[in-house]
Amino acid sequence: MIEFVSADDGELLILELLVQSFSHLAVGTGVQTSPPDPTQTGLQQEIGRVLVLERFFVTEILGGPIVVDGRTYQQSDSPTNLLFLRFRFEGDEAAGSWSEMGLFGGGVAYTPQGATLHDGNQAGDDRAGRDVVLGGSYGGTESQTLTLTVSVAGASGIAEVSWISNGPEAPGSALVVFGTPVVLGTTGIAVTFLGGVDEVLTLGDAWQVRATIASDSPVFASGGVYQPSANPAGQVLHSGRMIKIGRIAPPLVKGASVEDVPMVVEVTLDG
Repeated sequence: MIEFVSADDGELLILELLVQSFSHLAVGTGVQTSPPDPTQTGLQQEIGRVLVLERFFVTEILGGPIVVDGRTYQQSDSPTNLLFLRFRFEGDEAAGSWSEMGLFGGGVAYTPQGATLHDGNQAGDDRAGRDVVLGGSYGGTESQTLTLTVSVAGASGIAEVSWISNGPEAPGSALVVFGTPVVLGTTGIAVTFLGGVDEVLTLGDAWQVRATIASDSPVFASGGVYQPSANPAGQVLHSGRMIKIGRIAPPLVKGASVEDVPMVVEVTLDG
């Protein structure tokens, strides 16, 4: 539960505005302190964000139908000091190990992460978000798409991957050690192979890593506010604000399945 303190006497007005204020949740893989720094307005390493799925006032009641962190609530038709929010990350969004979250709003547009790993329609069994996880921070000088392919099949320390780009990045290859990130040339993008249930990489398995430095890149939301040149870590705050939620301990590992994130925000009006 998150607590905010306000000195405004207009309690109902504040609560009504608050229900519309929080619109997005961002998750990341950065290292956080506990308790979190209240002055920090961005994630250390954002990997994805989504628009709110549900948002309404609740009251805490024993045996209520809404359960968050072991407490039970029911929906309220009038403003209360408890706001319920639910966010949903689909299978292809923000795969990896989550260690931080940020709740924010103020009209911020949906802004995808700087690089997205897509399965390349391969017939193999090594899948993005389950056996192959994207990380790092894109540092390229141009928007580009890198195609990553298993060029030598095998187990950890035997398998190799190679990549080519439709942009400035030179072709390259690397030996794969499961659990150790493979950095794709000079891009800063890192791909970690987990081995999967068979503990081998399959020859010909392929993925696309798409990265952009342009806010209007067709790969991402046209007309969005993503500005990686000014903010390369991806925590875009233009027209909005980030509010620190706190550390996730232990980290929540998001694979290829849908992940729902419910939370209740408590507002304390002082004075």
